[in-house]
Amino acid sequence: MLLDVAANDPANKVQLFAETKEFFMQGYTGPNLTGEKTADNWLIRSWEDFALPSGESSYTFTLPIPEGVASADVTAALTYKVGDNVRVFDEAAASFPTQ
Repeated sequence: MLLDVAANDPANKVQLFAETKEFFMQGYTGPNLTGEKTADNWLIRSWEDFALPSGESSYTFTLPIPEGVASADVTAALTYKVGDNVRVFDEAAASFPTQ
């Protein structure tokens, strides 16, 4: 899965931040890291290197706000890809005051 996050200063029409974080959703067909690797979400038993740590369901981006920026428009998209099949899983947009 890919999580794309961007923040813009709407008053100055300047991008403040953009980052993409990749989370692998691969597992094994057997328990305890045994069997063949799979991307089938029904068979996943464990998470790989770039996944969220076990028991966690969120990832935090840190955005330094430059002096004089009154608000930030933030967009985020979670994209799911298996092979050539790509689809947006969820999208969000919000505006936040910075002061």
